[in-house]
Amino acid sequence: MKNFRRTLGITGGLLLPGLLLLAALHFGSAWWRRAPAAVKPAAVPGTPQQPEREPQARIPEAPPETPQEAMLESGPGLATPNPEVAPAEHNVIPEADFPARINRGVPWPPATGQPYPDLVLKDSTGQYVPLSSFRGNVILVELVAMSPLPGQTFAAAQRYASLRTGTTSLKDPRLVYIQILRHNAERERPTLIDLQQWEENFQKPLRENRHVLQGTPAMLKSRIPDHLPAFHLIDRDFILRMDTTGGAASNLWKDILPALPELLDETGWMTIEQAYQELGRERFPYDFLSSRLGPKEKAFLVRFFNQTDQTALENAQALRWFQFFATQGRSPKDYRKGVGDRLQALESLDCPEDLKPAHRLTLEGLRDQAPYFEDWWASFQDGAPFRFKPGPALISHPAIRNSSQKLRWALEELQRALASECDSNRKAISCHLRVLDLASSAPSPGP
Repeated sequence: MKNFRRTLGITGGLLLPGLLLLAALHFGSAWWRRAPAAVKPAAVPGTPQQPEREPQARIPEAPPETPQEAMLESGPGLATPNPEVAPAEHNVIPEADFPARINRGVPWPPATGQPYPDLVLKDSTGQYVPLSSFRGNVILVELVAMSPLPGQTFAAAQRYASLRTGTTSLKDPRLVYIQILRHNAERERPTLIDLQQWEENFQKPLRENRHVLQGTPAMLKSRIPDHLPAFHLIDRDFILRMDTTGGAASNLWKDILPALPELLDETGWMTIEQAYQELGRERFPYDFLSSRLGPKEKAFLVRFFNQTDQTALENAQALRWFQFFATQGRSPKDYRKGVGDRLQALESLDCPEDLKPAHRLTLEGLRDQAPYFEDWWASFQDGAPFRFKPGPALISHPAIRNSSQKLRWALEELQRALASECDSNRKAISCHLRVLDLASSAPSPGP
C-alpha cells in the first residue's frame, strides 16, 4: 500500500505538466497551421505577387494634396502608405516613422532599480499604449519570442492553469500582465496579425488586466535567449525591481513569484483612473486612430496626454496625503520630485508650432500650483489650520487662481488648434486639461 501511494504521488506530480505540454503542443500546432494562411495568401500562378497590407485605420475624408499628406496615419507618429498613391507595404511599423518619433531617447534595455523605459507600444487594435499609463499597478512584463516552443508552452499554461505562490497567482486581478512580442516565427518584428493570432490562441478571453503589445525594433537586437521566458517585475512607482533576462540574478520561480504578494498588498497607491475619480473627473481616452492630425501632432499628443495623466496622479496623491494627515497618499517630498519629473518630460517634448501656445500655458499653469502645496506643507509643520483646503475656499488661494486661469487658456488654445477633431476626441482633450485645474476639479474633501 505504501508503494502504491508513492507511485500514485509521482504519477500525479507528472500529470499536470504533461497535460500542459499536450495543450501547448495542440494549440501551438493550431497556431502554425493557421498562421501561414493568414499572413501569406496562396499565390495564383501567372499573377504578380503583391506585398501584404496591414488593415488600415479610419481614412481621413479629405484627399491627400501633397506627398506628405499621401501618407495615412494609423496611429501617432505612424504613416502607412495610401494604397492608391504609394505601393502597399508590409504592416511592420518602419523604424523611421513611429518608433523614431515617439520613442526617441527612450533607453533599452532597462536597468534594475531605475524607472522602466516609458515606451509607447501598439496593441492588436492599432491603438498606442504608453507603458507608464499602468503606473500605480504592479506590472509583470513578459518579453515573448513567438517561435520557440517554450514561449508557447508557458502561454498555454497561463491560459489553462495558473502559476501561483501561496494565494497569489499571475491571474490575480491586481496584477497587470503585459506580453510584449519581440519577434514572430520568421524572427521579424510582429505584425498586427501576429498580435491578433497570439491573443486568439493564448489570451482569450482577454481580461482587463492583460495586454499583448508589439515590441520595438530595438528588442529584435536584444540578446535574450529565446528558449527561456523573459520577465521584468515593475513596482507601483514604475521602477524595475527584478529582471530575468541576460543571465540576471532574478528568477521567475525563486524571486518574482515570491515577491508578488508583498508588492500587491502595498496600500496608499493610486492608478491614473483612481486619480481622476479622486479629483472628481471622468477620464476619456483620446482615440488616435480616428484622429485627423498629422504624424507630428499625434506623436506630441500621445506623450503630452500621458504626462498630464501622470501629473494628475501626482496632484491627487499629494492632496490625499494632506487630507488624511500623512497616513495615505504621497508626501510633499515625493510630490516635488514627481511633478518635477513630469514638468521636465513636458518641456522636452517636440511640440508642433500650432500647439506651442497650449503647451506653454500648460507648463506655466502647473508650475503655479507648487506654492499652494508648499503653503499647505508649512501650515502642516506648524500645526496650524490651512484655510485653503479643497472646497469653496480653494480658488481663493492666489497660486490656484493663477494656475486655473492659465490652464483654462491652455484648453482654449488646444481646442482651437484641434477644432477638426471628432466629438469624442474633443471630449478627451477637455478632460485631460480640466483634471489639472484644481479649482474646477472637485477633490475629495477628506475626513
